[in-house]
Amino acid sequence: GRPPAPAGPPPTRYELPPEARHLGAPPSSAQLFKVSEPWLGLPQSGKRQADPRGDHVRALVEVLDRPVWEGGPAEAADDDLVFFDYMSCYQKTKAEVGELTPLREELNRFVWDQANPLLHTYYRVRLVCLPDIPEWVHAGSDVLDYSTTPFFDRLFPRYELLLSTFCQRAVNHWHPLLKAAQEPSLFAHPRELLKRIVLDALHIMSLTIQRDVAAEETRAATLRMAAGRACDYMRVCGQLRTLFRLMPTATDDDVGFTTFCEEANIAWVRVDALKDFATRSGPFPRRQDLPEGSFVSGAAAGHRRLVVSHGWEAEHHPSPSGSKLQLLLDALERARVAPADDAVVFLDYVSISQKGRSLACDAYYRLNGGEAPTMDSKGAARYGQADRNDAETRCFKHALWDMGRLYAYRGCEVIVLPVAHADGACSKPGSFPGGPEAWGRVKENPYELSGWCCAEYAIARFNGRIVNADDEEVRKIEHAREWPASIEAYQAMMDDTARPVRFTDKGDRNVVLYNFFKMAFSLKNLGDV
Repeated sequence: GRPPAPAGPPPTRYELPPEARHLGAPPSSAQLFKVSEPWLGLPQSGKRQADPRGDHVRALVEVLDRPVWEGGPAEAADDDLVFFDYMSCYQKTKAEVGELTPLREELNRFVWDQANPLLHTYYRVRLVCLPDIPEWVHAGSDVLDYSTTPFFDRLFPRYELLLSTFCQRAVNHWHPLLKAAQEPSLFAHPRELLKRIVLDALHIMSLTIQRDVAAEETRAATLRMAAGRACDYMRVCGQLRTLFRLMPTATDDDVGFTTFCEEANIAWVRVDALKDFATRSGPFPRRQDLPEGSFVSGAAAGHRRLVVSHGWEAEHHPSPSGSKLQLLLDALERARVAPADDAVVFLDYVSISQKGRSLACDAYYRLNGGEAPTMDSKGAARYGQADRNDAETRCFKHALWDMGRLYAYRGCEVIVLPVAHADGACSKPGSFPGGPEAWGRVKENPYELSGWCCAEYAIARFNGRIVNADDEEVRKIEHAREWPASIEAYQAMMDDTARPVRFTDKGDRNVVLYNFFKMAFSLKNLGDV
């Protein structure tokens, strides 16, 4: 519903009307976004500007207006906040009001030296990467120069991406250039990656000197630029060394785990509540429909925490018959120390908010409540569930991005449930109330070929968090495939064509791809910078 972005350049900080900007610390209710974009060259001018024709602003609006899921809310609301360097920092301008005073220059230096690393590591900020370089930038250029250099072949974008990939959610992770740039194996040796980028840049500059060898002024300017690139490399490596030392592994990250659980509003369900749900024949409740007193929200400090890794039986519910809960309780009893009734469990369907479904069977409604039944066009009853509200959507997005923490953190014990029924079946549609057609697509993938399951098992296994590894069905999973112990091996597992890892939602592959990378390793262990 927003008006189209203008075709000209965006306003500077001085030109923004007061109602269009927020100064100082952002309110806790606002989503925060940081834009990473190439400044664009003007043909035949030799100058670079942020966005002289408004290409980046239009792309940004398109990203922020995109629905979180089909038919869902937009990524951003109108009162959310964006850091866009050209509009957020002070710029040189001839206008008197825009004079770049020494104080403003000092503030700009603070942004780049101190604030910029925080903008790429603070958990509330989400990255919007706009790597496209419009065709008109290349007009009149017969040689590759800095303006036409691909965005991720530049030093600072790569540096920022290194930090953001570990610490933040990329809004437009689906962008082809960003997906390629976030290939986990590229981050295994950060110093070599950055050094290659700088050497490539110096090579481009040497071509410029050779081409304009007669132009002494151009030669001198290019040499100064080359010296600047070398200094930038040393500065970036110094900042990375400092920041890497501050980043613990996910298994030891107490603050990160607590922050994740609170931001995602995780519901840890009490074992005694699970026992009560298991006595009923049918589907157990989702997060939004849990009875008061049956769960603990947040990080559940002081409780024994157990995390379940399992596959769903059907699209609309992980266990329409409810039989999975008894298997879970049996596995808990066999755990190293059987949990007390006040121990708490993370089980995705009951622990994070779910989207609303229109069900053709009344089993869920009878047991857990929901919206008043309605009639469809054929006169059949439909039993609806309320969809996520805005707050629940934000919590869900945070949970989806950082879910791997639950399977890595030393304060959690992981229970693996490879099957849904006591006879070893992964799914048994014949036991579904109302028949399998009432619960959406029936899941046929075994545990070891399911995307989320593979990611959870690999993370928990690498970090030594699985407590029922001796169960017969879990031993079968251990020998079902070669489980990764490195970034490259995890990538190979995800790309395996002989035993392909599958996802119900194709977008989940982009999320899961980085989970092992983030949760099994620390940046400080990925090579000396």
